[in-house]
Amino acid sequence: MAAQKGCLSKAMSEGGGKFRRRLSVTSEQESCILQVEFQKPERGGLGFSLVGGVNGSTLRVKEICSGSLAQLDGRLRVGDILLEVNGIIVSGLSHSKSSPSISPSPEPLRGNTAEGSPDITTDTVVKEDLATLQPIGNEGTRRESHESSEKGSRNCTPTRQKCCPPLCVSDMLQDASDRTQPQHSHQDKSVKKKVKGHSDGWSSDDNDDDEDSSKPSAQEPKPLTGPPIVSEEELSSLALISPSRHGRYSGSRVKALIQILQHQLDQQELVKEFMALEHLKPSDNCLVGKAPENREKNRYRDILPYDKTRVPVGETQEYINASYIRMQVGPEEFFYISCQGPLPGTLDSFWQMVWESRSDVIAMMTEEVERGRVKCHKYWPDRLDMPLDTPRYQLSLENFQIQDYFQIKIIKMVEKETGDTHMVRHLKFTTWPDHGTPHSSEQLVRFIRYMRAVHKQGPITVHCSAGIGRAGVLICTDVILGLIERDLSINVSDIVKEMRQQRYGMIQTKEQYLFCYKVWLEVLQSILLLHGNRWQQEKPL
Repeated sequence: MAAQKGCLSKAMSEGGGKFRRRLSVTSEQESCILQVEFQKPERGGLGFSLVGGVNGSTLRVKEICSGSLAQLDGRLRVGDILLEVNGIIVSGLSHSKSSPSISPSPEPLRGNTAEGSPDITTDTVVKEDLATLQPIGNEGTRRESHESSEKGSRNCTPTRQKCCPPLCVSDMLQDASDRTQPQHSHQDKSVKKKVKGHSDGWSSDDNDDDEDSSKPSAQEPKPLTGPPIVSEEELSSLALISPSRHGRYSGSRVKALIQILQHQLDQQELVKEFMALEHLKPSDNCLVGKAPENREKNRYRDILPYDKTRVPVGETQEYINASYIRMQVGPEEFFYISCQGPLPGTLDSFWQMVWESRSDVIAMMTEEVERGRVKCHKYWPDRLDMPLDTPRYQLSLENFQIQDYFQIKIIKMVEKETGDTHMVRHLKFTTWPDHGTPHSSEQLVRFIRYMRAVHKQGPITVHCSAGIGRAGVLICTDVILGLIERDLSINVSDIVKEMRQQRYGMIQTKEQYLFCYKVWLEVLQSILLLHGNRWQQEKPL
């Protein structure tokens, strides 16, 4: 198969002449082509899925399974355009016409692909199931894709929203210059590990239960750290909430509230509450986000910030896919920026946003790659001795600490033009699968309480991949904890409404919504466990 960056293609090497006669390409386009050859294994498939083929659109590589033949070879990348398979041009063909070309064959599979950007929102997916690539239709909107996962659907089309009309998106991928030979060095212990869920097809994002998907990326270097930043004992202490002795979260009141929440969760009453939120209409337009010049700045074509709450960057108020979120917690205001995971082309704008807003905490709720899908470009320095340079700033890693469930980085920003500095804590939560929820709220509560404790100025910058799912849960949970600590009443539905008025679609799935209630319940249970005996002793005779 052949790879090309942002252009059409033709074959190179021996089959190039024949392919060139059938497709018109330029010399610049030819330089982007890469031809790869795979020998199909006796059992299983090549380990990649395709997306596209709708109305003549290109077929692209959507996912590459960890540990698969395609991943071990190393030349095929997510976003590559499939051009020719075994001498048959598939560029522009529908799935029904192209599927026979990529059906199982005992002969080596030879093909040409063009490297390009993944069209994340294409509706039709070609799925590889064992040794056969089969077309699978996906009808889904953002909610439908979640519902289908409950019924056993194994599609891998990302969840979607209808905030604004569909747009084209592109995510820059690496150059093809280092992809002419198989990367056999990748065959190490990390790729020999058995990956759950890939042997029988691809699962949807909402059904992401892979054991390995919640673990930190093995590719991230672990530099020598400086002095310990925080101990587990300190994190445990931060997680403790001591309510007022005679408040709504003490004594018999908290016991009654625990029973009510347990009943609501057991009876699925809260699902109806969540579904009622689906009728909320967008509170504003997304005109800036869907402007042609800003399309490539969006990771997902239909997840865009409202015009009135978007974060402007620089004197010219340039666009970045980020929204201001302001939440009332009693007399106080919790201030956030909720944004998508940075793209290669938005890295400098992201750091400029952090600099201009004086944000001192970044809470990252995703891995760079999850289950073969790029979720976030690595935008931070990861070595103490190797600063990261952007056009405007030099970013230096000052200290680093790895916990079991999150990572802490102390980053110093230096503005190149003035020499001014700004310190940022980068907190990366590492035990949350995409569109899923943790098994327990304890680690997330510790993470958020630490985030709140070290925050001193500016908004807290929160992001996952799209900036609405896990980012929404983090903000909602932070607000719930703040309300409990201040002995104030909690209405989760109102919290979500308030968030969605400022960024459309915050809290994507009912599982995420129910998890917010689970956090509330488990925090109250921990309060009762911690203070129950004291309350019993203080009860008048």
